[in-house]
Amino acid sequence: MPGVNIALTISFASRTIRHPLHRTPCLVVPGVGFSAASVQLSRLPGWDAGSYGYHGDDGNRFAANGRGTKYGPKYGTGDVVGALWNR
Repeated sequence: MPGVNIALTISFASRTIRHPLHRTPCLVVPGVGFSAASVQLSRLPGWDAGSYGYHGDDGNRFAANGRGTKYGPKYGTGDVVGALWNR
């Protein structure tokens, strides 16, 4: 039986969501995900082609467009959120 060559690329990232340092409510939406180098970093992951993301404000996942689908719980301050890419 011939051998099988398998190439795996696995990436993992995690972040802790922290309180903003100022007193007014923070209007930043936390999002984790992955994107191609061509995607603007000013956009949340998953909103644009070449990106995928999970957003904390609604718990939705986004895959290359601005229409999210239910995925998991909302997350925010004090939560640790991770993302794994297994390609």
